[in-house]
Amino acid sequence: MSWKYLRRTAGIGAFAFAVSACAWLAGQSGSPALQPFMAAAPETEAMALQEPLTVGLVWVKPSEGSATIPERAEQAALETIRSHFAEEGKRLTVVRTDTVTSVDLSALRQLGQAHGLTNILLVAPTVQEVEVPTRLRYGRGGYSLGTRTESYVLLEAVGVELATGASLFAARGNAAAALEELDYGPLGPWYPRLSRGGDRIVFGGFIYPDAEEFPPGEVRAVALKDAVAGLLAELDRLGSPKTS
Repeated sequence: MSWKYLRRTAGIGAFAFAVSACAWLAGQSGSPALQPFMAAAPETEAMALQEPLTVGLVWVKPSEGSATIPERAEQAALETIRSHFAEEGKRLTVVRTDTVTSVDLSALRQLGQAHGLTNILLVAPTVQEVEVPTRLRYGRGGYSLGTRTESYVLLEAVGVELATGASLFAARGNAAAALEELDYGPLGPWYPRLSRGGDRIVFGGFIYPDAEEFPPGEVRAVALKDAVAGLLAELDRLGSPKTS
């Protein structure tokens, strides 16, 4: 394989990813199921909860057009959010969690009635994942063709009053992760490296330096974990007084 081919292939792949990633970050197109509620809700900066609010957390599975998330990663995200709002002093209290594949207000009201809930917190992830060829460095000055898998996760949340269907507040968290894998052939062992970041990925961060393989969907799982942290930071602002 020639260096000219390597540079050309890697360059085309990097350009394709850059266009895709920029479009994703610029558009931030989220879950279609949540859009009517998100559009009607004030952002967290515009309000503060005057009284503590008890909610049921309803996780909305990724819609068509979004990459899926490993089940274990979804469950970990649910538990992280639930336990975060079980802490004393939080304005939000999550008393139960449920998972749905679509948002139907009538069905959500039935769910609320069955468990004595008047408000819910809808949370929906949207994932875009792109794999591109790229030129990766190994050893001292060595380069070879490999792949970079980029995952971007947008996590949206909206509080909904079940009786009226009114949106109470909205918040977002987003993050990204990238997995670089070298097609080393006879060059010897190469450990994949997983990098993470917010809107922009900081390459070179090692999460599993001793792993030769990553579980399926691991890039998305890492990005989701960071997106959850960002979402929780936004939701915590609900307990702060409004600023003029």
